[in-house]
Amino acid sequence: MDRTEYLKLCQLNAVCPKSKKVKFDGHEYYPVNYILGYDKTGQATHTAQIKNVKAGQCHLFVRLSEVEEVEKV
Repeated sequence: MDRTEYLKLCQLNAVCPKSKKVKFDGHEYYPVNYILGYDKTGQATHTAQIKNVKAGQCHLFVRLSEVEEVEKV
């Protein structure tokens, strides 16, 4: 997923909680946060923090590239 689009979804969910969803591994999640980091070789890593729609407080940290949009912003 594009970083800019993901950040827009996080922002919208911060203002209107549970309003936007994304998909990961066939399940729906609320986008929560974006984390930029670096690996041992100095390459940037892009991580999405997502919250499970059905499991309340279950948060996952996954590669942003593996997250899919449910609907266009």
